[in-house]
Amino acid sequence: MIDEARKGIRAEVKLYSQGLKSLKLEYVMNWVNVDITNIYFKKFNKFNILSAIQILETNDKLALLSRAEAITYQFWLSGRDIREQLSRTTIWKQAKSIINKIGIDIRGHCRPAANANIDLTKIFSRENILPIPEWAIDTVYYFPPNQLSFRRPLRRFSNLVVQAKDTE
Repeated sequence: MIDEARKGIRAEVKLYSQGLKSLKLEYVMNWVNVDITNIYFKKFNKFNILSAIQILETNDKLALLSRAEAITYQFWLSGRDIREQLSRTTIWKQAKSIINKIGIDIRGHCRPAANANIDLTKIFSRENILPIPEWAIDTVYYFPPNQLSFRRPLRRFSNLVVQAKDTE
């Protein structure tokens, strides 16, 4: 099991009672015709995983910012904590405007030290889902979502493992 897990990146989405209720899945009998993958990506995409990569913007996009927003963005970009210089309401207003205009979230302490070399949207995609290993299917380690058992409590849906494809 551990060897299989080392081949990929594990990304989990846990649904608790309110999450299950919002999807009308609080009862096991409602899980019979559910597409787990679809639910997973619908919930996972809400996390806006791109905020983990801070991409430098072009001058055209930066021109969309007001003078105050541009100063705040440059201050954040230099690696300083904007919370030391600006009030909470100013940060909130400018961060909201900046994310709407150029798509960068500056609400973190400061910009990450280095840009990542990969685009996480390409890694966390449907094309990169690893299938369940055949040896695990008839073991106690695997419980297929379409074969529900009323003897086992359903607390969260199965995890999906995503593996980056070699692009070279």
